[in-house]
Amino acid sequence: MVRSYTMGVDDQVIVGAVKKVRRYLITPMGGYFPVLTKLNDGSLAAVFRMGDYHIGQRGRLEMATSNDGGKSWTSPRLVTSSHTDDRNPAFCQLSDGTLLLAFGRLSGYENGRLSKEKARFQILVTRSRDGGETWAEPDPMVVDDSSFDLGPACSPYGRMSQLRDGTVLLAVYKEHPPTGNEREYGSYILRSQDDGRTWKDPTLVAQGYNETSVLELSHGELLAALRGPHSGGGECVAISRSDDLGHTWSSPKQLTVGGEHPGDLCLLKSGTVLLTFGHRRVPYGVHAMISRDSGHSWVLDRRVALASYATNADSGYPSSVQLDDGTIYTAYYATTCMTFNEFGNHAAGVAYSEEFFA
Repeated sequence: MVRSYTMGVDDQVIVGAVKKVRRYLITPMGGYFPVLTKLNDGSLAAVFRMGDYHIGQRGRLEMATSNDGGKSWTSPRLVTSSHTDDRNPAFCQLSDGTLLLAFGRLSGYENGRLSKEKARFQILVTRSRDGGETWAEPDPMVVDDSSFDLGPACSPYGRMSQLRDGTVLLAVYKEHPPTGNEREYGSYILRSQDDGRTWKDPTLVAQGYNETSVLELSHGELLAALRGPHSGGGECVAISRSDDLGHTWSSPKQLTVGGEHPGDLCLLKSGTVLLTFGHRRVPYGVHAMISRDSGHSWVLDRRVALASYATNADSGYPSSVQLDDGTIYTAYYATTCMTFNEFGNHAAGVAYSEEFFA
């Protein structure tokens, strides 16, 4: 008697056209966690981590700029460096031209290795008034709320934004006491009304989530893309929204599947919302999708694979802007590949059109 059995799982395949893009090197031998912003004069600036592995005591933050739409980039300039690991930048330009940067400083290394028992995270803030040529001495973040403890593990994430009334929004995530054997984070929004010198009004976006991108929509509503658990296992991007400038948020709704995170939100000139996110399952890289109704629904059958050449999951962290000519430019990092004829980690950018999603 011949026995048979059935074993199946739900999965995804991508069906679509192959389209040409132009890919540009931002920086080799590093470039972790790039945060890209379009400056007031139309040029681009990217801040990223250099100097060590994903976790490493020699980590430092550097910045490169581009005056030709991301085709060529300056040699990276040092932003901040210390005796321990400077990492996880959150970056923006304020309306007066000041470059504002919040970042995490991870301590607790012993002979170059991080001790989990001694690991401590501190958030610091620095700024530049000369286009990134020089940066002020970083100051520890001040949160004007005694009930909000930054604690031993708290980090900023992504691109800060300045609302129409001048308020600066910063997404942070911090560790909560574990409910079991797993660490649990909460995603929060902090606000500053003095250009990042002090922060107040911490608001919980969602418990159990961490790296969060926040976008102000054209009608004043806020949209958030959060990294958090997927019901099928792993982590995904979930979407939440607020109609009161971030004081209350809807329950996050899963959008991507496990292994697709973290995300970055960008509002295009057409009103379309662009989500780019790390594809941290084979093939490793970066994917993108759009919403034409302010994030209420997403065009799932028109996803774009922007990068699929990384050779391990330590890749992604995209950051996207739209240039004055309508071109979309996404920065990301990838590890151990030969796209630029060399092995090693690098930050790169890819230029493409909204027509890709048609």
